[in-house]
Amino acid sequence: VTESGIAFHSFFSFICSESALLGTRRQGAMETNRDAIEHIFDEDNATNVEEQRQLQDSDVRVGECAPTISNASGSGGPRSIVWPEFLVIFASEFEDEMKRATCKHCDSKTFIADSRYGTSNMKKHLEKCTAYQAAKAVKAGSGEVARFDPKVYRELVAKAIIRHGYSFSWVEHKGNRDIHAYLNNQVVTITRNTARADCLKLHAHLKKKLKDTLLSLPRCLSLTCDLWTSYQTKGYMCLTVHYVDSNWKLNSKVLNFRHLEPPHTSSILCEIVYELLRDWGIMHKVFSLTLDNASSNDRMQDELKLKLMEKGCLLSSGDYFHIRCAAYTLNL
Repeated sequence: VTESGIAFHSFFSFICSESALLGTRRQGAMETNRDAIEHIFDEDNATNVEEQRQLQDSDVRVGECAPTISNASGSGGPRSIVWPEFLVIFASEFEDEMKRATCKHCDSKTFIADSRYGTSNMKKHLEKCTAYQAAKAVKAGSGEVARFDPKVYRELVAKAIIRHGYSFSWVEHKGNRDIHAYLNNQVVTITRNTARADCLKLHAHLKKKLKDTLLSLPRCLSLTCDLWTSYQTKGYMCLTVHYVDSNWKLNSKVLNFRHLEPPHTSSILCEIVYELLRDWGIMHKVFSLTLDNASSNDRMQDELKLKLMEKGCLLSSGDYFHIRCAAYTLNL
């Protein structure tokens, strides 16, 4: 082999090795670029998912905030399934600075939204919430929608009438019935008389429930009573009970709101309040009664205190029974 042949062979081997090295580098660069592009897409997808989660978490009312992960799980684990069904209220709105959660479907009860208390009470509420169960059935597209329950329907109608102040004739409006027929042709609409009876039945049920709660409490129920005259010169009385439940939460419930026929003398007012207390069965649990500074109220509470003391109902001989309304006194 000549020297020129050896030189050509060496040059050809060098060119092949350089081409192979260049191809390896090019392939490595392409894989690096592909990995970088996939990483960018992964970051974009993660960002989109995070933005969607934030938008879902921000679906709360004004003055409210979504629950944090720490509220749902103390160890930072997955959120409880109940949180999407509840609206969380700012803790700053309460004296104990603890968040509250209320059901999105019925808005009838408030729970403490704190990890220390768990979510078992919220889960139990959702199991009994008729509005949630109906919405769940529609969302899932299950056969439960076809099995229309007229009892649940009538209960929801009664709650709507009471909550929004609709007239009983609302159930007979053609537009309302057309909506029901479109949503479910199995709905048998009711008359105004049926709606009235359902509202009274619901009132009786809730009254019994509140009465059982009051009877289960120890003594020291505080009452407030207010009287006023409407622009139609009709007199009204509102009697409210205030108590602290087993969770140390202050509750205020209206016992009676009624029209008062004249005359509004102290004796008549005393008899009305006394009968209301006896009807609720809380005469022996009353601690105080707050009234404004009207002279008729002064005489009324004196007579009422004597009647309750005769039954042995008041603590400390009724020394703390009559409390004057501080707000009314300051506004004078």
